[in-house]
Amino acid sequence: MFHALSNEVANAFWRSSGPAWLLFYRALDHGAARKRCEQIGTRFSLAFQNFANAFVELQQFRHSCDYDPSFRVAKTDLAHAIRDAANAIIGLRKSPEGEKTEFLAYVLLGRHR
Repeated sequence: MFHALSNEVANAFWRSSGPAWLLFYRALDHGAARKRCEQIGTRFSLAFQNFANAFVELQQFRHSCDYDPSFRVAKTDLAHAIRDAANAIIGLRKSPEGEKTEFLAYVLLGRHR
């Protein structure tokens, strides 16, 4: 989800590939993006709220997988995580461009209206 979000940010703010596009792609910070997603509330429509909630939940899941050697994952939980990520990414990509750009700016910069 993080890389899908980074790609959307880069495409929203710099349309062509190259060094500037890569700067936008790399500008997103994991921790800041998570914090902004945690604080989204009802500022944006349901598709963005769903993306933000999934981003936070799946980042916590990934951290457990990466950093807790006693953490075990059932295949069904993994399948649900993959499905949730895919649905959230699809929702983000299909969102209206204007609102999507505003959401991406909020996640990247932390400001809203």
